[in-house]
Amino acid sequence: MIQLGLSYGTYDEDNSTLFDSVVAQALAAEQSGFDSVWVPDHLMQAPAVAAVGDPMLECYTTLGALAAVTSKVRLGAFVGCPAYRSAALVAKILTTLDVISHGRAIFGIGAGWYEEEHKAYGFEMGRHGERYERLVETVEIVRAMFTQQSTTYHGKHHRADGALNSPPPIQSSGPPIMIAGNGEKKTLRLVAQYADICNVVGSPQVVRHLMETLDRHCTDLGRDPATICRTVTSMVIVRPSPEEAEAALPPAFRNKPSPFKPIAGSPAQVVATMRDLLAAGIDGLILSCPYGDGTPEYVATLADLAAQARAEASR
Repeated sequence: MIQLGLSYGTYDEDNSTLFDSVVAQALAAEQSGFDSVWVPDHLMQAPAVAAVGDPMLECYTTLGALAAVTSKVRLGAFVGCPAYRSAALVAKILTTLDVISHGRAIFGIGAGWYEEEHKAYGFEMGRHGERYERLVETVEIVRAMFTQQSTTYHGKHHRADGALNSPPPIQSSGPPIMIAGNGEKKTLRLVAQYADICNVVGSPQVVRHLMETLDRHCTDLGRDPATICRTVTSMVIVRPSPEEAEAALPPAFRNKPSPFKPIAGSPAQVVATMRDLLAAGIDGLILSCPYGDGTPEYVATLADLAAQARAEASR
């Protein structure tokens, strides 16, 4: 379902051209072979990507605008945070996006992780168990509202009392569900239970292990593992040399090496890493541009490198 997605990481700092830049990247993605475009569900910038005070657009407003100016790419939140909206409202928003886009919406959701953002905007993040409960309730309410005339659900964190969803989504069973997260015991089991698409992060070795874990959950629940589209997300830093790519890493990754570092290196190195990820059991790559590289030309370069990687992985 998803072979190549573009996720926005940063935005133009000039308000007068910011949305023009967003549109230009989406159109470049559509023209160069991306099948989906994703908008982060953040209210302020994540420090691992850029400065916290840098611009950040509200997710679903942006997706609605992109639905009106694109024609082929699927559109989704990367990924929605269950604390920021009631679950019933999320179902209504996604249905509206599906109608505007003529059936191109995807329901992207995770547990939420950005504690400073939750505090700044007055949302209760809660402990890990509470975040997971909120995620489950959101998925269950949204799924119900995609297909039922009226939905009633009383959860610990979210509820709906006769919630209507008219008009219904264009897609017959509603937008496909993508659940993101590396949690092996709970999140990947939830993927096996409810999701059409999973999304994880990590090296090819980490990803292979996570896909094997997902397969075991599918077996336990009696689900065909092949019915889940598997994706990996990463920022991609392409430079003429490995040294230049390393220098372009966001400070958070340079100062504190992470197993989830961006894909970075020369074009050949980037292709090799993408190829290894695909060979680890992945169907799709969801890529983002580093700070300052969000141009149509860079988007087209990522599409070209991903195509090379897919061709090598299929040999």
